[in-house]
Amino acid sequence: MRYSGYPGEEEEDVKTALDRFNQKYRTFEAFPGRVINVETVRSKIHLHTEPAIDVDRTVSMERGPSDTIYLNIFKVYFEIANAHLEVVNGEISFEDFLPEHQETHSEVFQRGNAWLREHEKSDLELLNLQTVSFKVKLKWTGLLADPLRALYTDMGDSNTEYWKMLRVYFVKYVTPTPSLISTVSLKSFYPIQDKKSYEEFSSLRDRIQKWTAATGVQVLNIETVPIRVGRSQEAKQGYEAMHTSRNNDQVDCWEYIIWVYIKGEFDEPPANVIAPVPPHKTNESCNIM
Repeated sequence: MRYSGYPGEEEEDVKTALDRFNQKYRTFEAFPGRVINVETVRSKIHLHTEPAIDVDRTVSMERGPSDTIYLNIFKVYFEIANAHLEVVNGEISFEDFLPEHQETHSEVFQRGNAWLREHEKSDLELLNLQTVSFKVKLKWTGLLADPLRALYTDMGDSNTEYWKMLRVYFVKYVTPTPSLISTVSLKSFYPIQDKKSYEEFSSLRDRIQKWTAATGVQVLNIETVPIRVGRSQEAKQGYEAMHTSRNNDQVDCWEYIIWVYIKGEFDEPPANVIAPVPPHKTNESCNIM
């Protein structure tokens, strides 16, 4: 497995960046194999080091009141073609679904799923779904949302507004192929909180494994989404919130939500097989032990 990171050039949006990647693919200079999944990743720009954009960097630092410049890049994971794996003649694309009128994550997902059903007979192969955060500009005419914007600054001395959207990645084939789009279902897993602390990830992982085994579902992809605890819209909608704000003068606490995207529909297992979990606490303070 390998990945390719494609940073956007100056004034270039993320759609144009992906078009550049597809152009290299069409000239057989990019990945000659099956695409596994695609991610939009926020990468910090380091103004005082070379290179300023380093897709191989695995750690960065944020300095509270300082302004920070970010660039959204694509990471494409794929298998290397061999004698048993042919190069696919197509290109990668995506469709974005933004929240409307304080919609929750599940409500935005339902609109995305309706779009998938409309394209069920098209020459598209569904790759994966991802929850992507993007900065919203505050203008005198109201909020300006541009999900394709690649470069933005997180202002260190003022509030920064963010929205989340659902990005659906797929391969669009040049030659006709059997339909590979199907209905997708959604299942959330959140860390259980008691009076002292949050559930550890190993326990959360075990619960996911037991649930998938009990239901027999076919998983399309899984993502981990950080959610602020008890702040902004999260205090009202919990981990379903698609709007948030950041104030660098305050300390933020995060919990990690696991979204499991499933091929087709599923039925929950009976309570004697998988015990129900306590309701998610939307406005509790963070207590890390």
